[in-house]
Amino acid sequence: MERELAPLLQRWVDEGLVAGAVALVDRPADGAGGPVVVCAGVADVATGRPVTPGTVFRWASTTKPLTSAAALTFVQDGAFGLDDAVTPWLPELAELRVLRTPTADSTTPSPPTVP
Repeated sequence: MERELAPLLQRWVDEGLVAGAVALVDRPADGAGGPVVVCAGVADVATGRPVTPGTVFRWASTTKPLTSAAALTFVQDGAFGLDDAVTPWLPELAELRVLRTPTADSTTPSPPTVP
């Protein structure tokens, strides 16, 4: 697994796609051993500090597509449907109220509706 990942990550660094990257595979393809961790590039371009398994990356808005992909995997597996209510998993949203327009009176939100 490491033999395949290391050149891939290094190519991304060499091509300027990323300054640095860490890949973790929790279940190696051969089913033996523990996690495989591969690092490439730098964590700080200015100082040249290398990426390590402990490097913290800023995810910013990339969590949205990651969460969407995970949710769609659950939909594909039949765990829930796209039109299912979220309240079984997030009961605090059962009494959700929303504003209908940007200029709506914030003292009179109404329940959400499905289009």
